[in-house]
Amino acid sequence: MNKSCWRSKISPTKNYRLTWYKDLGLHAFGEFSMAMIQANSVMEDQCQIESGPLTFNNPAVQGTFVGVYSGHGGPEASRFIADNLFPNLKKFASEGGEVSEEVMRNAFAETDEDFLSAVKKLLVCN
Repeated sequence: MNKSCWRSKISPTKNYRLTWYKDLGLHAFGEFSMAMIQANSVMEDQCQIESGPLTFNNPAVQGTFVGVYSGHGGPEASRFIADNLFPNLKKFASEGGEVSEEVMRNAFAETDEDFLSAVKKLLVCN
């Protein structure tokens, strides 16, 4: 679906590329799709959609998680968040049995702590 909506005439001076897309998927209220378009020479931003169970142990807790992460001058942080935020959310939601404000805060805090720890390890090794 997204491929058919893509038009390269966004800007006559820039070469935009469709770099990632997720075609039609289901969520509780219908269908969704998503696309990511690269405007820079290096893709710094990341995005993700996860739809289905939001816990590891209770398939009745369903939802759709959408993340859009800006690289702000480098791709490492946005990639780390895309790889770790949703698993941390599922971990805390599994412990509490639901998705709540506290679960979201804990998932963000743990992802932030894990990233800072990874950066500190890189700085010590170099």
